[in-house]
Amino acid sequence: MSIFTVGLTGGIGAGKSTVAGIFQELGAAVLDADQIARNIAASDPSYISAVLERFGPEASCSDGTLNRRFLRERAFADRESLSFLENLIHDRIREQLLSGIRAATESYVIVCVPLMFEKGFDDIADRVLCIDLSEELQAERASARDGVSVDSVRRIMACQMSRSDRCRSSDDIMYNCGSFQEKRRCAVAFHRFYLELAQTKFQSLLCGNSPL
Repeated sequence: MSIFTVGLTGGIGAGKSTVAGIFQELGAAVLDADQIARNIAASDPSYISAVLERFGPEASCSDGTLNRRFLRERAFADRESLSFLENLIHDRIREQLLSGIRAATESYVIVCVPLMFEKGFDDIADRVLCIDLSEELQAERASARDGVSVDSVRRIMACQMSRSDRCRSSDDIMYNCGSFQEKRRCAVAFHRFYLELAQTKFQSLLCGNSPL
């Protein structure tokens, strides 16, 4: 990719969407894998058909859309169901992310992907920023946000990369345990850093050298 790309990741409830919103406000392009997945689930006939064939009418809401809560519960209670859904959608997500990166005109792109390392999406990023916080806070925040039990959230966390491995695999770490103002100050610092790296990559490409 010619444009500098930052992968943004973190476990469930880590606050990725909030941080991505700050980067977008600061001027970065933001591509959200979860939003892309929701769009696919709502409008891709081949995807919807395959899901209903696998899971039956319970996977459909009364308005004909897919029952995302039912599918999420099935996926994280049954690893075969999880693998089926992931394999069905991840190639579609990757294709749309790459298309969005190619079309971006901002100084750099933030690509927000929860399963960045688990599914190999880190290969489309020049650098990966992990949003980190304690597992207790993760479970509490995700439970309150989604209206599900803490135990349900912990089952999802058990299917994701461990906190320590995610941090170890990332280039940068942002701790999300303070106020919104603290998060914004930290994001501003990273924004300035990424602008510098984006300029370095741009100059390298102009000179015909290998990019970052």
